[in-house]
Amino acid sequence: MRHSNDLGGRPVDLRILRALENVGPRPVTASELALALGTSPHSVAPALQALVKAGLAQRHWGDLRSVRTYAVTTTGREYLAVHEPSAHSR
Repeated sequence: MRHSNDLGGRPVDLRILRALENVGPRPVTASELALALGTSPHSVAPALQALVKAGLAQRHWGDLRSVRTYAVTTTGREYLAVHEPSAHSR
């Protein structure tokens, strides 16, 4: 589900944001996230970029800056709580 947020009007893919929150506490690569969603890394990369620009996710760089990983931010968790409140009450 895509949703337009109030953080610069960028489109937010709630499915990607929710998956990023659900994969665990450690940052994950686009490939790991895509695998969890049953899709390709190329399909999640633009959504991840939008989430980073909106401040809902954070990009981390691995050793030698060769591996990018992503994690949901506190702002991202708050955004999910507002836009998917039933998911947080489980």
